[in-house]
Amino acid sequence: MQAAPEKQRRAGRAHAAQRGFTLAEVLLSIVVFTISIVGVVAVQRATLASQENAMQMRAAQRIAQHEIEEFKAVGFNEHVAWDFLGTPNPNFPYDDLQVVRTAPYRGAPVDVDWSSPGAGDPIPPGMRPNHYRVVRRMNVIPNGVVPAGDVDLVNALHFDVWVLWIDHNPSFPPPAAAQVQTLVPENIDPTSAAFQPWAKGVHLSTVRANDGSSDSAAVGTGATGAP
Repeated sequence: MQAAPEKQRRAGRAHAAQRGFTLAEVLLSIVVFTISIVGVVAVQRATLASQENAMQMRAAQRIAQHEIEEFKAVGFNEHVAWDFLGTPNPNFPYDDLQVVRTAPYRGAPVDVDWSSPGAGDPIPPGMRPNHYRVVRRMNVIPNGVVPAGDVDLVNALHFDVWVLWIDHNPSFPPPAAAQVQTLVPENIDPTSAAFQPWAKGVHLSTVRANDGSSDSAAVGTGATGAP
């Protein structure tokens, strides 16, 4: 008499095991899976963007350091006697904002317009031509001194270099018309009215005491590392 109920319970358990999933359970599983995938993709994109920003920053620092070394390689007297364009007896401070000096990303910091046919060698794979704008500025110490050819009036030189680029961060997207060639140092200064959140840059500065050095190769040519 007890065998029948036992068989019925076993049959019920077997039927329940073969029943499968309801539509609601399937939809819930899909929703959970989708949310998980979206989260993973978002984290991966943020990680890649962070790595890209770090690589651009390191490349810009190398370019800025290269400019510092170029400044040190030229005689002190030449920096006082000529500006970056070779104009004699310049007024201080002077800079090279009137020209556009660019450097590629993942390439040598040279003044080559890689975007122009015939301007240089073929663009290496992975290199972004004209990715950075390089700006230099020179001033005298003490500030306001007018050397007018008298180098002894200058105690030291204050040299600044900026390496600027456009950050395509979706949080602060640049305007469609933004161009790296138009960037200026004030674009990365939060205290300036010209500050732009999509502009990024590296700023290095150094001071060089008057050592009376002259670059014999530059004397009479106005060569001060001009582009």
